[in-house]
This record gives sequence, C-alpha cells and structure tokens, in this order.
Amino acid sequence: MAVVRPTWSVLAGVVAAAPVAIASAATLDIAMVRVGNAGNGADPLTGLGAVPYEYYIGTTEVTNAQYAAFLNAVDPSGVNPHDLYNPNMTNATGFAVVKGGIDLVPEAVAGSKYAPKQNYANKPVNYVSFHDAARFANWLMTGDTESNAGALHHRGKRRTGERESVWHVRSGGQRHRVDR
Repeated sequence: MAVVRPTWSVLAGVVAAAPVAIASAATLDIAMVRVGNAGNGADPLTGLGAVPYEYYIGTTEVTNAQYAAFLNAVDPSGVNPHDLYNPNMTNATGFAVVKGGIDLVPEAVAGSKYAPKQNYANKPVNYVSFHDAARFANWLMTGDTESNAGALHHRGKRRTGERESVWHVRSGGQRHRVDR
C-alpha cells in the first residue's frame, strides 16, 4: 500500500475513516495508508466490524510534536479550557523513566505554550483521554474541537449527498463509533 497524506489521523486508537478525503483546517503532516477492502464482513461472534467503504488509517501513533501543535492551535494562551493538556504530560515519571512528553511553558509567547520535551517530539503522546481524542479528531476534520464532541452517539438522518465521516475511538479496550 502506498503512503498518502490526507489531513486526518490516528490518536490513542482514534481512527479516522471517510469514503472521501475531506479538507481540514489542520496542518499536521500525518502519514496515512488506504484500507481498500470495502465490504468486508462483520465479526461472526459479535456482528460488529463490517466496513462498507474504503478508508485511510494513520501509519503511526500521534506524536508529542503533533499533539503539541494541536494544543498550540486550539489553546494559544495556555489556559487549557477543555483540559486537553494533562499535567502528567509534563510531570509523570515512573521507575526513573519520563512518561510524559509535552511541557506547558507559561512564559512562552501565545501559540507556543506547549512544547515537546527534548528527545520526545517523535514519540507517541501519552495521557490523552477518550474525549481529548474525540476533540482532536473533530479538530482535524472541521478545525473546531467542539464539532460533534457532544454528539458521540448521534443517530440523526443524513441529507442526500452529505459527506459522511466516521471516527472510531478506542477506550478501555472497547471501540466507540463517532458519526459525523
């Protein structure tokens, strides 16, 4: 499969899936691959998992640098109104190993308050909750963290010809479907 670069992502198990590449306000460079087995069958035990369309999936986890860029875009002043930044991203350690990879730098200029720790920019981001991941996915898709963030189980009618996007978010070993 060839690597392509649509503007959606995988984050802590968030999988962006859409039948059409949709433009995003996000400027992150996230490598994606096409999953081209449209119409695969559901799991015979659960009846879940059938996907009737082709989609793209990120080739790697979201990095500290990518998540810090997201934080700086949606919270340039560093006030963290949606708790998208977890203090453990800076402070968490265990067995003398640093587990968090993003620092909050209050004295930095607006738009640069969040920075990956030295040697942690390309490591996967930690301490991202289900709702943080949903907001990240919303932002990649619409440029707004709150678009669909409160409608995780919405099952309304679709307009004819409406572009459809589906985000699958893993949390606690379970997958949750987020319809757009």
